[in-house]
Amino acid sequence: AEWTRLAGTGHCWRAEFDPSANDHHFLPGSHTNSTTECFTIVPNTPSISTLLSDLGPVAIGTSINDSSTLHNQTADAGGSVKYAFYSSLSACNAGTFATPGGTSLGTKTVTNGVVPDSDSTGALNVAGTYYFRAFYSGDPNNTGPVSSACADETLVVSPNAPSMWTHAPRS
Repeated sequence: AEWTRLAGTGHCWRAEFDPSANDHHFLPGSHTNSTTECFTIVPNTPSISTLLSDLGPVAIGTSINDSSTLHNQTADAGGSVKYAFYSSLSACNAGTFATPGGTSLGTKTVTNGVVPDSDSTGALNVAGTYYFRAFYSGDPNNTGPVSSACADETLVVSPNAPSMWTHAPRS
């Protein structure tokens, strides 16, 4: 028998007698009890890891993007991933799938467990430490939402180090 699996749904096996089989040991219409061999499919519990296109430190004006990988998901995992970055660790930690906060780097559709890369940050024109995070929605067979950890993905944008020189006029 072939059937579609759906996490959280109860399933039971039931065997019925087929009178056309000419087996006279069973009464027509006899069957096993359909509640004695039951099971429930439990969804996978995925996690998500991320990797920046440049691990830094980077110069002011650099533009980067984020990528993420799902782990322990079903092969046909769907759903979506929201990417964001933050200028403080506390703001990053406060983000959720429903309200990520920070600066959005787009929402991407997961297809067969594969997550597309984020949009680009654009030029990062303020020196400081930035925190990146990806939020996976989950789907019927993969528990969600789950997210990457803020402290795992930081990027330092270094201040410019201008130099100065003078030129004394000749007399």
